[in-house]
This record gives sequence, structure tokens and C-alpha cells, in this order.
Amino acid sequence: MYDYFQKQYGETDLVDETKYRYIMGYSLFDDSGAIDHQNFSKLKVLLDKMRKNFKDGDLWKNIPLAKKAINLMKKRGISVENEVYKEFCETVIYEPMLDDMETPRLMLSFIEYNHKLTGSSAPWEDKEKKLNKLIDPRTTYKEICDLILEDRSLLYDPVQMTEKYEMVIYDVEKECNVMLKLEPRRMGFCHKYWSVKEKALAKHGIIWRSPSEMNPKVKFD
Repeated sequence: MYDYFQKQYGETDLVDETKYRYIMGYSLFDDSGAIDHQNFSKLKVLLDKMRKNFKDGDLWKNIPLAKKAINLMKKRGISVENEVYKEFCETVIYEPMLDDMETPRLMLSFIEYNHKLTGSSAPWEDKEKKLNKLIDPRTTYKEICDLILEDRSLLYDPVQMTEKYEMVIYDVEKECNVMLKLEPRRMGFCHKYWSVKEKALAKHGIIWRSPSEMNPKVKFD
């Protein structure tokens, strides 16, 4: 979110009202004409947390944060001049702050909202079409596999594209994190993680195959 301000004006304090007014205009104002500092401060905190999770390799922790962010932005309505919201969406999509193979619908919500902000489907049109195709219940198993392999070297279980999987994946990952808290992150850890994840998903009635099962010719360590 603050990348836009830094890019245009250098290291800038987001609570600087003068620069807020100059950069953003009316789109930063609430109905009374006052700047909603609290709203944008919340977004900044959320993005900072999401970036940390991204760096730590814990993208699953971004799921509830991303949901809070998109709901917060939608509450404020849409303005094509609102660069803060646009920057936030593009950061989530581009860096990326979410895993397409875990939460495709949540990622789509940012892409679609970004389109509304900009009035254009570019530059995420192809990504949007692909994700919509992946989550379409009419898409066959083979079609999903082919779509996944278009830009990934590994195949993922198509069950990850289902709404049921996306609804429970945060709780599942949270359970895995607790179960493996004392487990050293060294060679062979991925297999232990996948085993715990498979069992956690089974509790929700989801039969899931790990990357090692989906890619039998690939050696994982």
C-alpha cells in the first residue's frame, strides 16, 4: 500500500494529512469530508503482516488477513482515483501474497476488485480467466491438471480447486502448524507435513493427494 507513496514521494508518513490530500484527493475522505486515517492505518498494518508472512514462507497465515483487507476496501466503495486500494490489490496479486493453488477464489476477489478500481481487466485478464476455469465445477480433471502445468512444474491435486477445500484450508494449515511445531525444518520435513495435512483434511471429508503422490517421478526431500 505505501509503495505508491514511496515511489512517488520518497519515504512518506502515511498519516501526513497534507500529502494525503494532495495525492489522493476526495477518495481519501469519508462522508463528512474528513480523512479516514483509521481505515488506511488498518490496511497498512494488514499489508505489513502479510509481507512478513510472505517472507517467512507462511502464506496460509495471510488468508484471514486478506479477507479482512478486501472487506475493508469494499466497505469504502470504489474510486478510480484511489491509488492506495489499487496498490494493495496489485501487491497481493503480483508478489503474490496468496497461493493460487490454495485459495483461488480469494485471489480472484482481489483481481476482480482491482478491475473495478481501474476500469480495466489488464494486466490480470489471463490470470482471472485461468482461475475461473480452475474453479468451475464443469472443468474436467484432465483440464485442471493441464491448466496447472501451464505455468508450474509440479502437479497439484485438483481437489484444491474446490470450494470445500478453500473453506477449510486455513484451519487445516493452522492444525498442521501446531502439530509440527517442534519438528525440525530439515530434509524429509515435507513428507511429515504432507502426512499431517492429509489426515487433517480427511477430518473434513476431503481426500487429498500430496505433491509426491501427484508427481511420482519427482524426488522430494
